[in-house]
Amino acid sequence: MRCSFQSVRSQALFETLYEFSPDAIVVSDPEGVIGSINAQVERVFGYAREELLGQPVEILIPERFRSMHPGHRQSFNTRASVRLMGIGLELYGRRKDGTEFPADIMLSPVETAEGRVMLSVIRDITERKQSDQTALAALLIQTQDDERRRFARELHDSVGQGLISVRMGLDSLRRPEATEKECQLLMHITDTLDKCLTETRTISYLLHPPLLDEVGLFSAARWYVEGFSERSGVQVNLNIPNDLKRLSAALELSLFRILQESLVNVHRHSHCKSVDVKLELGTDEIALEVRDYGEGMPSELLERFRAAGGGRGVGLRSMRERISELGGRFEIQSDKTGTLIRVTAPVKKTGLSARNAGGA
Repeated sequence: MRCSFQSVRSQALFETLYEFSPDAIVVSDPEGVIGSINAQVERVFGYAREELLGQPVEILIPERFRSMHPGHRQSFNTRASVRLMGIGLELYGRRKDGTEFPADIMLSPVETAEGRVMLSVIRDITERKQSDQTALAALLIQTQDDERRRFARELHDSVGQGLISVRMGLDSLRRPEATEKECQLLMHITDTLDKCLTETRTISYLLHPPLLDEVGLFSAARWYVEGFSERSGVQVNLNIPNDLKRLSAALELSLFRILQESLVNVHRHSHCKSVDVKLELGTDEIALEVRDYGEGMPSELLERFRAAGGGRGVGLRSMRERISELGGRFEIQSDKTGTLIRVTAPVKKTGLSARNAGGA
């Protein structure tokens, strides 16, 4: 039995609100048969109106949820509305082409002249969920950066200073009457301590290089690239303008982290011995390119990343999220001849400092 909506449609104002509502509204009878839909249903689900009238409401629900849906009809036994939020229950709608989308659904029983009908008000919350995920990703990145800065400061101020104090104490133990064996042992301990002090400083700087805050991206990038080449044996050809001005703190940090992560990926995965790094500052945007000449990414991993943000670990996703948060773009090209990562971000003129970030 197809439900009647005539008693409600007789109200011109309600009819206008119903038809032009920004939410999809489906009216069904107690058996779940669709009797009426508004225009937004056609836009959201991709069906023509005549394709849905007389059909079970489950046609708009993914198959894995259809067995659960009849239980919701118990709402007919009460006049209260039931709101089903996609956040906790992960409710989804199903379009005509089979694609799914997260939905916020409210079920409301309505009395009409011909009996009770059910109004299902459905809102596509895809953009909201994407916005929530973007905000969460930005918060996680910010938290990670704050923790790195804190650990770097603790290593430098606490562990580093402690090692320096021990080093000074060892120097005071040197005495002319010491045996050759004692001198060799003291020298060995001193050398080991010096290596630990150097490693501590390196780890501290890698977590958050003070050069980035003090003099900017130019000097921090040069320092990192030189250290990376020395540690990895990979030659990095760095092309950065000598007169690069200071950028906003957030943009400098993001570009540095992307450079850092890109070179780490080169060392771990590409197995090449040469990388080209180029930074170009235009009138309205800045671009960073990291190109290696290694094995390249497997095509299936590259397609998965482009389609849904997958890929090797979280590195690529983190880079894309960082630059997206600043209104920029992340691009990656990869084949058997190597991989190119290119990021671009807008630069506001008011965000540039007159101070030079460093020299050649």
